[in-house]
Amino acid sequence: MVDRFKDRPFVLIGVNGDADKAKAIRAVAEHKIPWRSFWNGPDGPSGSIAGAWNVHFWPTTYMLDQQGVIRFTNLEGKDLDGPLEKLVAEAETVKRPAQ
Repeated sequence: MVDRFKDRPFVLIGVNGDADKAKAIRAVAEHKIPWRSFWNGPDGPSGSIAGAWNVHFWPTTYMLDQQGVIRFTNLEGKDLDGPLEKLVAEAETVKRPAQ
């Protein structure tokens, strides 16, 4: 997805649920994860990020629109394609202020 949506209004963010921060860092390196990945804290899967986002199982996915509104949850595989393309296309129609 990261390559497919490169140079388009798309961001992928991950949360690592390992309780051991060093293990979380190694996982990102070993799996060559190219997107930003946050550590959920020493409480592992029940850490602060998961608590704030009401995550009860891993993986949990949230697809947000350009306004930050959750539009889809828990899609995976090919089920991601249509909704993701739709939201990215919507974001591309939003006029951005000149920089």
